[in-house]
Amino acid sequence: MSSSTFIPRSIKLLRRSLQASRGPANAAFPAGSAPCRHVASTASQSTSAQPTSKRGISTWATALAVGVAGYGLALVYPPAFHKFINPPPVEAHPHADSEDGIAYTKAIEDQLQNLDIVKQLREATVDEPLNSTSPNTTSLEQEQVSKPRKYKEMRPYSKVPLEKKRHSLTQSTLRGPGMFAVPPLLFYTPDNKECIAIMHIGQKMCGHNGIVHGGLLATILDEAIARPAFFMVPNRVAMTAYLNVRYKAPTPADTFIVVRVQGDRAEGRKAWASGTISNLDGKVLVEADSLYVEPKNAWALAQTSAVKEALEEAGE
Repeated sequence: MSSSTFIPRSIKLLRRSLQASRGPANAAFPAGSAPCRHVASTASQSTSAQPTSKRGISTWATALAVGVAGYGLALVYPPAFHKFINPPPVEAHPHADSEDGIAYTKAIEDQLQNLDIVKQLREATVDEPLNSTSPNTTSLEQEQVSKPRKYKEMRPYSKVPLEKKRHSLTQSTLRGPGMFAVPPLLFYTPDNKECIAIMHIGQKMCGHNGIVHGGLLATILDEAIARPAFFMVPNRVAMTAYLNVRYKAPTPADTFIVVRVQGDRAEGRKAWASGTISNLDGKVLVEADSLYVEPKNAWALAQTSAVKEALEEAGE
């Protein structure tokens, strides 16, 4: 058999095998029906895609409108997080001895004295009334006179001369408009186991603009917690062994904070105490616990004039 007759026969066999393989698929669709169905399917898909596209555009338009409205309201009535993200620029503060500085300090002091929490602490009394010494006192007068106040009040280091506290970070270096404009107002129980301080922190005490530096908050707690701890050790002198600080929420600058501390327990030369920093609404912003240890030479330190003056200022 020649090659000329072999090649055409092979092509014929190949065509037949291809037709046989296509036969079952084409049998399911009569001639001319498959293209029609394909066209109909394509038309239905394009028709169903139109409502979906319209719904998507409507959703995006609604989301855009809500976003624009929310941004507009945030600009008019800025919430706290907006102030944190985009805080206003800090203006230069006047010198403490200037006319503007004196006015600034007086404004902060007036606000401090008129805070609701200050009025409440000044009016707080202990639960158990003392017996009246006058036999003619009525029950109402006895209740008003015999109930002692729960807290004593003081301004820390207010009597210490300036030249003796120039070394102090909180009483000298950080004092002035924009920082600690006025000394804290301190309320403490007669046994010195509980203390509440109300203080103002200015705009120059921040890490991120508008948020008080976390290290400064730790310093405030360290100095505040030390007070009840000092009265729990024999010689009223102690050093910070550790201070565990937990930050619960950002503390905004240029506002008043409430520092509450208490002595927890004591063992010999060791005293454990704790405290919190909260805003005027009572929300806890920072909390801490600490261990203070009295040094072995504390009896000698307690005889120095600086320690004696500090103890006098503390109400000892």
